[in-house]
Amino acid sequence: MMKMKKQTQRLFSIMLCTVMSLGIIPIAKAETVKTYAIEPQYDYASSFSEGLATVTDDGKYGFINKAGKKVIAMKYDTGYAPESFSEGLAAVSKNGQYGFINKTGKEVISLQYDYANSFSEGLAPVYKNGRSGFIDKRGREVISLKYSWVGSYSEGLAAVGMGEMFDVHVAEPTEMKRGQYGFIDKTGKTVIAMKYDLALPFSEGLAAVWKDGKYGFINKTGKTAVALKYDTALPFSEGLAAVSKNGKYGFIDKTGKIVVALKYDAARPFSEGLAVVSKDGKYGFINKAGKTAVALKYDSALPFSEGLAVVSKDGKYGFIDKTGKTIVALKYDWALPFSEGLAAVWKDGKCGFLTVQG
Repeated sequence: MMKMKKQTQRLFSIMLCTVMSLGIIPIAKAETVKTYAIEPQYDYASSFSEGLATVTDDGKYGFINKAGKKVIAMKYDTGYAPESFSEGLAAVSKNGQYGFINKTGKEVISLQYDYANSFSEGLAPVYKNGRSGFIDKRGREVISLKYSWVGSYSEGLAAVGMGEMFDVHVAEPTEMKRGQYGFIDKTGKTVIAMKYDLALPFSEGLAAVWKDGKYGFINKTGKTAVALKYDTALPFSEGLAAVSKNGKYGFIDKTGKIVVALKYDAARPFSEGLAVVSKDGKYGFINKAGKTAVALKYDSALPFSEGLAVVSKDGKYGFIDKTGKTIVALKYDWALPFSEGLAAVWKDGKCGFLTVQG
């Protein structure tokens, strides 16, 4: 069971990172960054979502508002919970059991599952006794817990699997059960046959799928839109998708045409017109024409959010704007992207929040 949870969390983390990079967020004015809206005092914090953020102390977490006030007591166990509100509810856990609370902290769906992921399009994936399905916001099981894995709904469909859980990035093909991932609609009807070795959420009308060691894209009828010929593929964002062959990454459009040559060592989806790429261990940003917008000189970089991007050098993190100008000095031990006008940053082992106004 624990192995399944860890593998599930890893895959959800990948999806979650991808989904975040696709978000449409209001752009803040970078020059108005101020230091500490909420002073560093927590062991850990998540990004703000729907006005609240997770904060952790002594192995327990709760939620604060943007004024820094604790609005939900720190009584939940840290672990695999998504740690963010989505559609008015947040998954939480105690003693290995998961359920959901509302923004007043009331447990509206009892803590009874082995794992639960965030609500999306009105439904949430839940796991119990090695099987998974979906519940609605009243806690009703609307799609029975019969799958070995389910992803969140996106564009009306959800990826589901009947094979063993695995992490495609570490498992050997011989260890996997082939051809058991497909898509269902909100009635639970299988609309795309379970014939893939892995399926990722739909984004911009297409979904990345993996079979026999190669990735491509299908549309909502299940028709192949981009041939399965890539070693890796990430969901479409802003009309382009990152793909790789022989260890080199570039970008394709929805017809499968290569619009940015496969020459980078890594790439992330486009966000706010720019994409993170790396070469020879250094990170920067390119635009959709493939032109370098911010020089590849950083040790790490995250996608732009609200006009700013997290970058690091020599173990210190800060923020730059889209011209590459340093807006927040690289002096923090870690940082998360801006969300709802605030960014979590770590200094000397404690986390607080920076703010943007304007």
